[in-house]
Amino acid sequence: MNRQPRRAAIPGETTARLSTLKAHGLLEVPVAEITARLRVAAEVAEAVDGAALMQECVPEREDLKRPLFSELAELTGRHCVLASSSSFMTTSTSAAGTGAESRALVAHPGNPPFAIPVIELVPNPQTTPETVQRAVESRIVVYGV
Repeated sequence: MNRQPRRAAIPGETTARLSTLKAHGLLEVPVAEITARLRVAAEVAEAVDGAALMQECVPEREDLKRPLFSELAELTGRHCVLASSSSFMTTSTSAAGTGAESRALVAHPGNPPFAIPVIELVPNPQTTPETVQRAVESRIVVYGV
C-alpha cells in the first residue's frame, strides 16, 4: 500500500485544524510555531529517533499494541517514556513481555484536549517512578501546543 499521498496530506490538514482552533481562541501559540515543530515520518524508527516521549494511538487491540511496544523497546532510548492513549487497556497487558514494561504507562488525554487540558497518567506495576516523573515533565510534548 502506497501511503505517500496520505503522509503528504498531513501538514495541510494539521495546519487547517490548528487554524480552526486559533480562530476560536483555543491556541495561545501561533499556528506556524506549532507546525514548525512537526515532521511526518515514513517509518517508526525515524519517528522515534531521539524521542523523550512517544505516544501511541493504535486501535485498542492487544495484537497491534504488543508488537508496537516490542518495536519501541528496541528503537527508543532507555529514558524515552512509552505512553499509550488507551481508554481501557492497561500497559501491564499491552506492553507485557516486550521489554518496555518499566517505561510504559497510559497517558490518556481529556476529550476534547483543547477544552479539557488534562492527561490521566496510569502507570502499570512495573512502571518506574522516574518514568512517571518524565511523563509529568513532558506534558507539553504530549499536547504540542
